Amino acid sequence: MNGKGIVMPRQYPAAFRQALVDRMLAGKSVVSLVADIGVPEQTLHRWKTQGRVDAGLADGVTSTESQALRDAHRRIKELEDELAPVNARSEIYDFQAVVDPIDGKPSWSNSPRAAIRFSRQPEPQAFPDRPSPIAPGFDLPPTARFADCC
Repeated sequence: MNGKGIVMPRQYPAAFRQALVDRMLAGKSVVSLVADIGVPEQTLHRWKTQGRVDAGLADGVTSTESQALRDAHRRIKELEDELAPVNARSEIYDFQAVVDPIDGKPSWSNSPRAAIRFSRQPEPQAFPDRPSPIAPGFDLPPTARFADCC
């Protein structure tokens, strides 16, 4: 227990944990191990479940695969953190005009990122979520268009 009254989980050595998992997979009950060793019952159940996955007796992600995934996620986070200042600095240049060498006037369309900026704009659509005011009901099938006239 730390000074704030919070109970921190205890770390057990890997060899100790593996020895207990081997005993549980050999048939020793979790309750008897709790009484003998003093490790919390829920911890032993979690270790046994993971031990069954690692032994191939149950479906799931093995410990080695899980560690590889954690390492990959950690590396991705490090790379994203490393790239963040570069992206922030490059945004400065997104809004600067490039001076045309022929006439000396600034031209936004010649900026290095203009092609990216302009290519991302969607095609304009007039009232895409409403039917056409010129021909009401024109978006309906022909049988539904004339159903109320006869």
